[in-house]
Amino acid sequence: MMKKIIKGSLLRDNPEKAMHLYYGICLGIWLIYNLVTSGSPGLPLMILAGGNLIYVTILKKKEET
Repeated sequence: MMKKIIKGSLLRDNPEKAMHLYYGICLGIWLIYNLVTSGSPGLPLMILAGGNLIYVTILKKKEET
């Protein structure tokens, strides 16, 4: 299992799992960011938007194959 994660094939073969992992990481970043700065959620929201673009790209490539 760890070899697959390190190689990246687990996440490449399962875009849904990759997105759950990505959103979990982003949520953690957002919570830490808000605790530290107690301010605007702009940066984490930009990270999430970028992640959505990556996710759509992965799904399009998966549909092509």
